[in-house]
Amino acid sequence: MSAELQGYLKELCDLRPETSTQAAEQGVTVLDTIADGSELAGYMSIVPELTPETIASLPDVSSILPGLVLTHPDMPESLDNTAGFNLSFEVRLLEEGHDYDERSGFSLVINTRDCSNAGCKGLEMGFWPGEIWVQGDDDEKGLFYRAESAVFDTTKMTQYDLSIRGDAYELFADGVSLLNGRLRDYSSYEDSFYVTVYQTPNFIFLGDDTEFAKAKISLASVHLRPLGLEEGLIAQVLTDAYAAEIPKSLFTLLNLDGDEKIGLKDVIQILQAIAKEERR
Repeated sequence: MSAELQGYLKELCDLRPETSTQAAEQGVTVLDTIADGSELAGYMSIVPELTPETIASLPDVSSILPGLVLTHPDMPESLDNTAGFNLSFEVRLLEEGHDYDERSGFSLVINTRDCSNAGCKGLEMGFWPGEIWVQGDDDEKGLFYRAESAVFDTTKMTQYDLSIRGDAYELFADGVSLLNGRLRDYSSYEDSFYVTVYQTPNFIFLGDDTEFAKAKISLASVHLRPLGLEEGLIAQVLTDAYAAEIPKSLFTLLNLDGDEKIGLKDVIQILQAIAKEERR
């Protein structure tokens, strides 16, 4: 899922762009909202529901929506946080400014498939020139305050890997762990533009999502990879089934089909290997 493939969704993020721009430069996409901090622009995996007020205020939206593909064609059916998944993206923060300490010109928003009337498990991260931090949720503090954070130079091109499994996340920068913690629930918030941003399951956004900040970024790539089941879990299930410890030499067969996750085909190949061992 590359930034280039997502580019067609940028204009709907702000249907009245006046100064924000995007451009392809030497294999990267440069998104710039510096000229007007009140504009919103970015890339999303699925277009959330628009509020009736938004539809009424935008004369051209009726002609855009019927022919628009609302979900990115490379998105999986769901962002399954139970099995886990990894969002990898390469980005460089060229410039950033914000009016409040709780806002950032470049943000990552992600909602898992675990969304219902009871809430929606997800995460929002803000990127400043020297810091990455998480938007908090708390019964007393409310929504969108600076929670856990890490000092990091975001002004250099960096590959970030956000790993989500269960109710937890961990962020890596060029392979080094930076942040970890629990997923959040921002679903009680209703935006004035997109009514269901934080209630939309399987949602990913990268860009400027606030009128109180601005940024210029260089986005090189975005990739999404399901993690599948943990090797330890598969090994334990097979061990229990056979009532005997499985030779560790067979663990190399866990991802023989090359799909980067442990699934039914891998288990079948493991069982076939075990049967072959028993016949010797």
